[in-house]
Amino acid sequence: MPYTVSFQWSAVPGASGYHLQVAGDQEFGRPLLVERTVPGPVADIPITVLGPLWWRVRAVDARGVPGPWSAVRRFEILPPPMAAAVRAISVTPVGVPGGESVSGLVTLAEPAPPGGATVLLSASGPATLKMPQRILVPSGASDASFTVRTAPVASETAVRIHAESLGESRSAALTIAPPRPSARLLSVAVHPAVLAAGSRAQGTVALVSPAPSPVTVRLAASDPERISIPRSITIPPGATTASFPVQTAHANTPGTVSINAYLGDTARAASVNLAGAASTDALPAPAPIAPLSNAAVSSDSAVAFAWSDVVGATTYTFEVDDDAAFGTPLVRTVVAPTVSIGPLRAGIVWWRVRANDAYGAPGRWSTTRALRVLRSTQTGYDETRP
Repeated sequence: MPYTVSFQWSAVPGASGYHLQVAGDQEFGRPLLVERTVPGPVADIPITVLGPLWWRVRAVDARGVPGPWSAVRRFEILPPPMAAAVRAISVTPVGVPGGESVSGLVTLAEPAPPGGATVLLSASGPATLKMPQRILVPSGASDASFTVRTAPVASETAVRIHAESLGESRSAALTIAPPRPSARLLSVAVHPAVLAAGSRAQGTVALVSPAPSPVTVRLAASDPERISIPRSITIPPGATTASFPVQTAHANTPGTVSINAYLGDTARAASVNLAGAASTDALPAPAPIAPLSNAAVSSDSAVAFAWSDVVGATTYTFEVDDDAAFGTPLVRTVVAPTVSIGPLRAGIVWWRVRANDAYGAPGRWSTTRALRVLRSTQTGYDETRP
């Protein structure tokens, strides 16, 4: 297109690409007009903003690590003739808190002539926003976009943005509100607060009020060798809480670990009590009672399994599988040392059980028992079929 700008710079040995920026001010305040990574030391970039602009570039190595910026250079796109007529100008969204940006769009009454057309922009409250004074509508195009950066305001402020051409001026309304309240951290909690080694819990961070935008809370454990948590958690807009997983190490020692949450200058903490190492304090294995090893049962009815009670157990985890390695077992958690499962499919199955203590820490597995599940007939088991 006619207003494509060609940028070129010296090649840097070892560079896998280059990061190019173009801005409307020499401080490169955001939003930038152009921010692009290109493979070689030349780039042809279409630009619709007129007037003085600034650009810089830096090399990026094979690991994606950028080098230092080049010197900043200034250039200017001279305006083509004024557009004959502007049909409309709009901004999206029509209202934002001060300090945030909106997108503007100018639409012409007819496509721009060869060489493009210029539209002048102005605002009723120039101190409350920053935008280009002129924009370019490329040759053959009917519209062009631009960005408006608003400034913080103490009270709600109504601004009108004008688009001028050789014909009538058009305008759009923009409402700038006071900045969004910053997010404030209320608390961090872990449930349950008493954990055995190798067990899991759920942590929760809470804000004083709903998040105005995505809020990232940084997390850290006072002893990461004994308890594992993510480095951060993000609370979505409109929400006040978010949860994260807590995992204790399998080889652990009793004691207290602090879970800390940080947001801005605020820090909150929750204490987790560790109940000890499962590898040394695990409950003993239950002893299987029934059915007997290699017993034959019918495939037409449920099978009652039983095992010895374990002192200190609050629940039992029972598994049965047609795979001796228990790759995809049927799992049941029960309170009493017995469970009824089935009917089971004909074939050989294996079962085992272990006890769990009050903190949810699992004990040792029982010995594994095999069970023959046989198809039955009206007169009894048919042991001639598998």
